[in-house]
Amino acid sequence: MFSMEVQKYEEALQKYSEALEASPDDYDGRKAYFSNRAACHLHQERYKECVTDCSNALKLDNNVCVI
Repeated sequence: MFSMEVQKYEEALQKYSEALEASPDDYDGRKAYFSNRAACHLHQERYKECVTDCSNALKLDNNVCVI
């Protein structure tokens, strides 16, 4: 993986994490933040973190398209 790609995924992970921290638990967009963060983890081959975020997205909405 190119270092620029890695950097962009790291930046995206940081932004999604910040959004999750800032959003209230009942905010509907949280499922998208978890799902998108899971996709970043998948692209970086961080499978355990990917599964965790997918599980969190599905807990919020079991119809969400995770990845």
